[in-house]
Amino acid sequence: MEAGDFRAAVAPLVEAKALLSQLPTPDRDLDDMAIGFLRAALAAAPSGVSGEYRAVAGEEVPEWMRQSAEND
Repeated sequence: MEAGDFRAAVAPLVEAKALLSQLPTPDRDLDDMAIGFLRAALAAAPSGVSGEYRAVAGEEVPEWMRQSAEND
């Protein structure tokens, strides 16, 4: 993955969130980090990241990803 390639960040971050949700005791800090990175990627390259998210997750970008971190 190259710096500034926000689309390429989507798959590993979605995978990380999925793996974190399977832990017996979820790591909230790591999950928050993944959420923050996904939000930043979406803000930087909305079209490319949205398309990649749909391809990887099989669904539209969720509301939590479209929200700014200030709304948490």
